[in-house]
Amino acid sequence: MTGKEAIAAKPTGLAGAPPSSGLRGWRRFREFLQARDVFQNRMFRQGILSFFVVVILLLLLFSFRFLFAVVLLILVSIIIGFALRPFRSLSLGVEVGLFATVVSSMTHGIKAGIIVGLAVLTAKLIAEGSLSVYSLVIYPSHLIVAVMAGLFADASVVTVGIAAALFHNLFTGILSFFFLGAPASKVFIYTSTNILFNLLLFSAVGPAVIRLLTAG
Repeated sequence: MTGKEAIAAKPTGLAGAPPSSGLRGWRRFREFLQARDVFQNRMFRQGILSFFVVVILLLLLFSFRFLFAVVLLILVSIIIGFALRPFRSLSLGVEVGLFATVVSSMTHGIKAGIIVGLAVLTAKLIAEGSLSVYSLVIYPSHLIVAVMAGLFADASVVTVGIAAALFHNLFTGILSFFFLGAPASKVFIYTSTNILFNLLLFSAVGPAVIRLLTAG
């Protein structure tokens, strides 16, 4: 290869400029996670199991009604995950993790929302077999949603839920596409189905669940 050919073959970023060192570092980190298959090794699975044990112990601090609702949401999340496993390549955004995060934060506080949301989300990802490097952008989004829902606990759960869904999909969509290299088609499918599903879920059962969890 000649000197000119070597220069021409050099990777470039936007407008022909070389990619920044920060972008190259992020790409190397992403490739490291994917090559090592971090999310599938035995130690990681044991850590997930320990996480669920801690979640159940923490939830014992709340009422039995709330604990029962959380266990039910986890079971529903697992069922959805297994049902979507054959279609996971489609990146469908059908999940109850966001719903669990919002209603838990609005009825039992931000800490409860974080714990429950992470537990329900993780259960679905494991059941679906889609716990991967792309999950790195989903968890921070749920943490932010838990805080947001807790701060607006007196507002309508439908309003808060729809706002949470819009934020969640904007946040994860941008990060997945620009930083994790997710295909635009999959980002579009996930965001559109997730927003539609959460719109229907919050509108249909959100107010009833809030009344159930706050009833004396």
